[in-house]
Amino acid sequence: MKSLSTSQKLIALILAAIIIIIVGIGLVFKFTNKKNNTSVTPVQNTVQNTNNEQTQTPAQDVKKNYNQIVKEITTKQQNGAATAEDLFNLGVAYYNLGKLDSAEKVYLQAIEKDPTDARSYSNLANVYRDQGKYSESETNYKKSISLDAKNYKVYISLAFLYNNLMNKAQEAIGVLNQGLSAIPGNPEMKNLLAQYSK
Repeated sequence: MKSLSTSQKLIALILAAIIIIIVGIGLVFKFTNKKNNTSVTPVQNTVQNTNNEQTQTPAQDVKKNYNQIVKEITTKQQNGAATAEDLFNLGVAYYNLGKLDSAEKVYLQAIEKDPTDARSYSNLANVYRDQGKYSESETNYKKSISLDAKNYKVYISLAFLYNNLMNKAQEAIGVLNQGLSAIPGNPEMKNLLAQYSK
């Protein structure tokens, strides 16, 4: 398998970040929905209200929601009332606002409060990956898998790290085979394995 150029690695990293942001948007809507106990209606790009004033675009709404999550959870955190789940959600908000150092800090706090939550390890691994700390990223993806062997997305993330960022194609193939042993027939891992095996 040929090595990827720096620009190809950068494109792959950007695509991974976009996927994480999309997942994060779903979390914001879930968090807002849970808090307000209302349904969320998708917003079109720019909408005119009855007073002919423009409303915010979805991206502005999402950023506002992340900032609201940060405000609410940091208040709970200052009062000593933040749970591991709160800290996890705060990490997601910081990550999607591009505040990687803050996301790293609160994911570590979430892990301290609940060292069995595989999601905190995998999200911390994403932060480390985006910071270029590939060894730390690898360690945390592996820890996440050890806690939840049925989350195919973590196998894919670790395989991506190996293949696209660390030039370890054989390790990528190995982790996908490991994932397929834990989750037989998973189509995403099968497709990626076929792609990486070329």
